[in-house]
Amino acid sequence: MKLQHIITLLLCISLCMACRGKNGEAKQSDITVSDTTSYIVNNDFYDFGDITAGDIVGYTYTITNTGTHDMVIKNVKTGCACTTVEVEKTKVEPNESCKVDIEFNSSGRSGIQIKEIRIFANVIDEAIKLRFTANVNN
Repeated sequence: MKLQHIITLLLCISLCMACRGKNGEAKQSDITVSDTTSYIVNNDFYDFGDITAGDIVGYTYTITNTGTHDMVIKNVKTGCACTTVEVEKTKVEPNESCKVDIEFNSSGRSGIQIKEIRIFANVIDEAIKLRFTANVNN
């Protein structure tokens, strides 16, 4: 039992050391709680309404940095390959906005579709979540 605790402790120490620079300081790319910022989205849920299977529809979300630090966008994830995302910029200064263009390709889809885009950045929430829905008719 004690051997398991020692191994767990060594793994934790190794992981912590891997996140540090050569001199023991945190890497500049590491985000701490003090570096987080706040934001607002013009509309975090958009309804395309009724569309026909095969239609490609798009919408532009706007994210505004309402915090005091630069908002740095690190990664964007979609729920499926049917949705593409283009982010205007990855660094948004305080009081500036960033456009996020999305396209939904309804080919091979039918019925009500609800999709989510997650934008990972140095924000208080885990991620900025943008959602949309469409009713795809054949």
